[in-house]
Amino acid sequence: MKNEDSEPIQKHHLTKEGTVSLKPEQDPRLKDPLPERVYHIAVWGLVGITGISVIGIILLSIFGKTTSEGLISIASACVGGLVGIFAQRSSTN
Repeated sequence: MKNEDSEPIQKHHLTKEGTVSLKPEQDPRLKDPLPERVYHIAVWGLVGITGISVIGIILLSIFGKTTSEGLISIASACVGGLVGIFAQRSSTN
């Protein structure tokens, strides 16, 4: 991609002065919009649901029952949610 001056567009945030700023403390647009407590609650909730699902899968297999696809998909979705939270949080720091 190029801008009007035929220069490559940089994937950086420009400040009002036109300088590049990549640190959140220098550019308020890069700060995390949610408080830290929201992430703690979300992570613990997802970890709890994942743990309960994994324990349920293990117990079902121990007792010789078939494991529900829904239980596996719930555990998979929670793991995906955790990965998404951690990926977003690590990219903003």
